[in-house]
Amino acid sequence: MAILAALTGLAAPVMAQEVGVYTLYRSDPVDRLAAEHVATFDTRQGAGVNSETCLTVAGLLEAQPENDRRYWCRPGRVAEGGATD
Repeated sequence: MAILAALTGLAAPVMAQEVGVYTLYRSDPVDRLAAEHVATFDTRQGAGVNSETCLTVAGLLEAQPENDRRYWCRPGRVAEGGATD
């Protein structure tokens, strides 16, 4: 029973940390509806900083003159098995 309590105590912070994670995606030049994983933002500062940083990077990348992709952020980590919408 003590082992189960200890494992549950360790899992709670990990699960809580997932809430503040943001992931940056980009479209494919050929298939603009496809989602490719670019980066994941998971700092100790939490959701506000992670979201703001992700949106800032997305805006900077989209503003590049040679850019032919769109960029966007979503809460959470990239879905297992790939970054498809």
